[in-house]
Amino acid sequence: MRPGTRDNAPLLGPSGAPGVLFATGHYRHGILLTPVTAQEIAEQIPTGHSSDRLTPFLPSRFAKTSPVAS
Repeated sequence: MRPGTRDNAPLLGPSGAPGVLFATGHYRHGILLTPVTAQEIAEQIPTGHSSDRLTPFLPSRFAKTSPVAS
């Protein structure tokens, strides 16, 4: 099983639950992205701060937004 996301980018970073980080959703590119994912998550665990490189992959990108009035 190779989990993916609806925008085809991985989920990397805080889940919203204390002490839980996501490092998933790589789909078929997991074998290539594992080293950089491991490095970024390993740096985030002791500090709680994510690298700017992770910004496009934060789980918060799927946060609900207010509906557009039609």
